[in-house]
Amino acid sequence: MAKRRKVGNPMALGVLSVVAFRPMHPYEMAAALKGWGKERDLQIKWGSLYTVVGNLAKHGFLASSPSERAGKRPERTVYRITDAGRAELADWTRELLSTAEPESPRFRGGLSVMSVLSPTRW
Repeated sequence: MAKRRKVGNPMALGVLSVVAFRPMHPYEMAAALKGWGKERDLQIKWGSLYTVVGNLAKHGFLASSPSERAGKRPERTVYRITDAGRAELADWTRELLSTAEPESPRFRGGLSVMSVLSPTRW
């Protein structure tokens, strides 16, 4: 049985997986998720991105840096993954990969982000 997550939206798994590589603002997160083709694996609803990012920050999985401005662009808040976020990402990925299910979007989502697990942490 699936563990109840504080932020259980599949997009949260994708956000944690991209921010695990480097801090990003939400627009960069969306570009990375699209560039990596995550919408094929994670049932992403693009309109919920800012809500998901806010919920991840509220629960301590992401931390925001002070807003920054580049040229004439608007200020952007950059988020980084916290230790609790890395632990949640690894735990969630392990859970998704623990039971192979035919045609399961949960298992496919786990396969999609399994690169966050090192062989020693698996």
